[in-house]
Amino acid sequence: MGEWRFQQEQWILSNQYPGYDIIASSSERNKKYESWEIETMIFAKKDGVADKIIAERLGRTYWSVVYKLAELKKAPNGAFSKTNNPVLKVALYAN
Repeated sequence: MGEWRFQQEQWILSNQYPGYDIIASSSERNKKYESWEIETMIFAKKDGVADKIIAERLGRTYWSVVYKLAELKKAPNGAFSKTNNPVLKVALYAN
């Protein structure tokens, strides 16, 4: 039923706004970060891994990672405090 609704909405918008491209947003845009992803990001940043590489390893967009890291740095709970869990490092570097 979702595909049918999308086609209906697309038809309505195409008639209302001829000449415009219709771009559908993905539900993945609002996908919450899992705790292991956040911990992996923290370890990776502490190890000097580039945001682009972190994004690729996690299957996230570059900007999603950039914004999440900025949010973590501002968090009062000390997301970048010292922690030592080598298992999480393996998750980042594994292919």
